[in-house]
Amino acid sequence: MEAHDFFLTLLIILLTARVFAELATRLKSPAVIGELFAGVLLGPSLLGWIEPTEAIRLMAGIGIILLLFEVGLETDVKRLVRTGLESVVVALAGFVLPLVVGFALAYGLFELPLLVSLFIGGTLIFLPLGVALRADEAFAERIETQVKPIVQLFTPIFFVMVGLSLNLREIDWSSPFIWIFSLALLVAAIAGKLIGALLVKESWPARRMIGTAMISRGEVGLIFAELGRESGIFSNEIYAGMVIVIALTTLLPPFVMKWYYGHYGDRLQEATQPIRYWNTVKQ
Repeated sequence: MEAHDFFLTLLIILLTARVFAELATRLKSPAVIGELFAGVLLGPSLLGWIEPTEAIRLMAGIGIILLLFEVGLETDVKRLVRTGLESVVVALAGFVLPLVVGFALAYGLFELPLLVSLFIGGTLIFLPLGVALRADEAFAERIETQVKPIVQLFTPIFFVMVGLSLNLREIDWSSPFIWIFSLALLVAAIAGKLIGALLVKESWPARRMIGTAMISRGEVGLIFAELGRESGIFSNEIYAGMVIVIALTTLLPPFVMKWYYGHYGDRLQEATQPIRYWNTVKQ
């Protein structure tokens, strides 16, 4: 690819990602949904204007690294320790169940260790690096301020890249597999979070709110799915099903929480965790 073609492609990706991210935000949806749709629009699923080249893949990889590094910088380990073992168990329960169900349906449980090793041994190493720097909060805040503009430049490229890698035209929508797989994975993703929230010592309305708040794991889920596609573990159908479920579980929870809070807000006043999360969502 010539230099001018590369920069033109990059400009189209960034502008489209920005437009749809802004549109998604105005519709009270996560920006990542807009960036993902931008990739679907530009890629083979719809317009077919852009193909993911090695240069774009490289920039998308940098986006993953920077995103995980920023997550690490924002992770307060001291606060996590104060919440105790309960929060760790809840988080693991919400992560393991959908993962196991997804691989069981795809008949790929034997490849699960490979994907986990790629996830942990590759880009995820930058997450603990950010966590380590968080030990000095003042230093971490300065680093985060300086890194944020770069993160905002590269991470949209990754989410657009996910959409570019998805070819909805090649999927046999008449096949029962795609529907059964997607539905089962969606149920597992929701049930895993709600079941995990039962371990929290709060009122029943607060537990349901916490479980709903945990459903949205868009960024990490898309990283996991993309690694599976690149390593050849996921077929186009499995990859498409995972992206669809991740998009739905990222898009719907804020609206469900808004409805739930409107009906049961008075019964949630004693539950500080879901209230804090909801205040974050509203902002």
